[in-house]
Amino acid sequence: MISIIVPVYNQVYYTRGFVKSLEDTLTVPSELIVIDNGSTDETSVFLETLAYRYQDNPETKLKDVTVIKNRVNDGIFVAFNQGLQAAKYDRILICNNDIQFRENWDKELLEFINSDKETGIVGPQAFYPHDTGDWLTKSDDSIAEGIHGCCFMLKREMINDLMVKEHGKEPYSGIFDRNY
Repeated sequence: MISIIVPVYNQVYYTRGFVKSLEDTLTVPSELIVIDNGSTDETSVFLETLAYRYQDNPETKLKDVTVIKNRVNDGIFVAFNQGLQAAKYDRILICNNDIQFRENWDKELLEFINSDKETGIVGPQAFYPHDTGDWLTKSDDSIAEGIHGCCFMLKREMINDLMVKEHGKEPYSGIFDRNY
């Protein structure tokens, strides 16, 4: 099972496309955690109806939807940390709302992250629509020089080993430095 975390701020058309892409491609039961960073467009209305759409629906792999509504936009890393606190599962996908998934993306990422106990983070190869029309396309290479920030999967075990201190203060809940 996967916890999928996606921060959003306005741009409801991207969020709708993201959710549709999940609906069309998910093969593994998952939860979706959406952090609304104070949207002022139709995003809030869309998110209010989102949870009801998947409630008790045996036809979907999207088993649970949680919406965290922030009054203001404190930044993406604060939203990531909020999502991590809400996440129920041991495999956590963090991604932007303007991506689209291809078939079997979830199985492939899970297979790769579970293939080695030392692997703590994995990500798909990302392509931009103006290049290929497909954002997450399988690569012939299994090793990359880095992980693209638009989409990556973490192991809970790795997250539990990390803490961030804020300028000499006690650690706060989360692994992402809100001041980055």
